[in-house]
Amino acid sequence: MRKAAGVEFATPRDYGVWLKTLDLEQRLAVRRKFLEEIFPSMRIIREIYPTDYVEVVPGGWMPNRFTAFSSPPDWDTVEKTGKYTYKVVRLDVEVTELKANEALADSMLTVEIPEGGKVFDWRFDPPAEYEYRKGLTDEEIRVFAEEAKRKRDERTAPYRKMVAEIEKRVGQEAPDLPQGTWFNGDALRLGDLRGKVILLNFWATWCGPCHNDVRTLVSRNSSANSDPLVIGIHDAKADMEVVEKSIGEQGIAYPVCIDAKGDSSLRSWYRIGGIPYTILIDKSGRVAGHGALEDMLEKAAGLR
Repeated sequence: MRKAAGVEFATPRDYGVWLKTLDLEQRLAVRRKFLEEIFPSMRIIREIYPTDYVEVVPGGWMPNRFTAFSSPPDWDTVEKTGKYTYKVVRLDVEVTELKANEALADSMLTVEIPEGGKVFDWRFDPPAEYEYRKGLTDEEIRVFAEEAKRKRDERTAPYRKMVAEIEKRVGQEAPDLPQGTWFNGDALRLGDLRGKVILLNFWATWCGPCHNDVRTLVSRNSSANSDPLVIGIHDAKADMEVVEKSIGEQGIAYPVCIDAKGDSSLRSWYRIGGIPYTILIDKSGRVAGHGALEDMLEKAAGLR
C-alpha cells in the first residue's frame, strides 16, 4: 500500500479511509498500482455510484440509477511495450424494469469471450492463464494449469525448502539469546525465562514487510512483561543508530537484540532464509512452532 500510494499507513484501514479522500482519477490510479504490485492478474478496476433507489421487495432496496466507472488496461500496448496504459470508461445506467423471485434466463448466465481474449481460469490453483480460442478442450486447459502450477512451485521452492529445514528444529531445546547489543532492557537469557511462552520475531529496519509485524506487536502493547514475551531479533547487518531510531519512532517497547554474525547467529541455527519470521518457544524452552507472526500469536495462546 505504501509503495502504491507513496504514503505511510499504520493499518490497512487507514489506507481505505485515505483512499476515499481522493478524486476518481487519483483513486483509480492508486488502486491500479496497488493491484499491479500484489496481484498482476487483476487489473480491471470498477466503481459504482448509485444515485437513486427503489424498493423491490419489502425491506429490499436496489439502485435504479447508477454510474459505473471501469478502468481496463490496453492489453495490446502492455504486450508490445511492457508498460500498463489504461482508459477510464463511464457507463450511466437507468433501470426501467425490475422483477423479483423469477428464474434467470439462460442468456443471462452465458459468458461470451472474444477469440484471443485473455482468460484467468480460477477453477485451478494457481489460476490458469491462457488465450481463449473456440474449441479449446479441457485437456488443453489443464496443460496451461499444470504449467502455471509448475512455475508457482518453482518460484516457491526456496521458501518451502527453508520451512522444511526450520521444521526440523521443532521439539529441540532453543539456543540461548545473543548477549551483545540489546535495546529496551538488559540482555536476557533463555534459561532465566523458563515458565514463559516466548516469541522471537526476526526483523530488520530495511525490511518493509517486517514493519507490519512491528505494528501488530506495538498495537498489542507487547513489552518485557507481556504474555507471550516478545523478543525482537534484528538482523546482524545493523546500523545501531538506525535501529535505535526506528525503535523509538515505532514505539517498540519489547526487548530487541542484535543477532550474532555468521554461523553463530540465531538465524543460522534456525535456518531462517528470509524475514520477517517468527519462532515460538514453549515454557520448557523448546521450539514449539514457526511461521507468520499472526499464526504464532494464535498458537502461543494455546500454550499459556
